Amino acid sequence: MNTRIDGVYVGGIKSLEPEGQPSGIYKRPPLGPLRLTFTGLLGDVQADRRVHGGPEKALHHYAAENYARLADAFPECAAAFLPGSIGENISTRGWLEGAICIGGIFRIGAALVQVSQPRSPCWKINHNPGGDT
Repeated sequence: MNTRIDGVYVGGIKSLEPEGQPSGIYKRPPLGPLRLTFTGLLGDVQADRRVHGGPEKALHHYAAENYARLADAFPECAAAFLPGSIGENISTRGWLEGAICIGGIFRIGAALVQVSQPRSPCWKINHNPGGDT
């Protein structure tokens, strides 16, 4: 499989407008090296730990190729679909869903990562206009 990591993203908690709900969807490239632990990247925070983070959801991946599909489906938002804008921790090229299986193990830097489950879309994606990070 020919893959590459295009970006790594982390973030803290910020209020989602207009409701003011706390969210960790806002991600930015880190300022330095990161450490991946069993519960996530150090420096990354999830607002709702019931459905994000932890050992089964420590790292959120999204294939960059999928942004073109989103832009085609929602042309009015096309400019907002940039890597990191839907809260992912890593954005890749060539690491598509059809080639990945639950249980698959991959090396990312010094870390071994095992795929544990598909990601279910979060309602907060609809409330992140412009991919504001």
